[in-house]
Amino acid sequence: MWKDIKFKTYHKQVVVPATVTADVNSDSVDTADLNSLGFIVSVGAFSFSNANRIDLILQHSDDNSNWTGVAQENVYTGTAPVVKSLQAASDASKTHLVEYRGGKRYVRLVLGVIGIVSVPAAVVAVSLDAEKNPPL
Repeated sequence: MWKDIKFKTYHKQVVVPATVTADVNSDSVDTADLNSLGFIVSVGAFSFSNANRIDLILQHSDDNSNWTGVAQENVYTGTAPVVKSLQAASDASKTHLVEYRGGKRYVRLVLGVIGIVSVPAAVVAVSLDAEKNPPL
């Protein structure tokens, strides 16, 4: 039996689909009514390498204006604040999930471009079991 997930999840597009050639700060996510938070990063075809890559950097804030990189205890996997680097050929044309587990009110994901990069990308913030589902 199919279940309607609309009322069980929160999702917000925080980076509109576009070609990424320089650093991109996602829109912020207010975690006040969320019990979890992840960012799904979708990237297109590109020849990633260590010299030409995108670093996925988590930042958080108490006031939605002064941002700092998260500490190691604020991530489930990866090394904070760069929780994942898209630097291998196998990182292209797929989705990547980055999760936050800190306690700050606002969170964003930075697509940090290193070297020469030109790749289509988009980012969606997701949460399960949100206490209140903000309007989409």
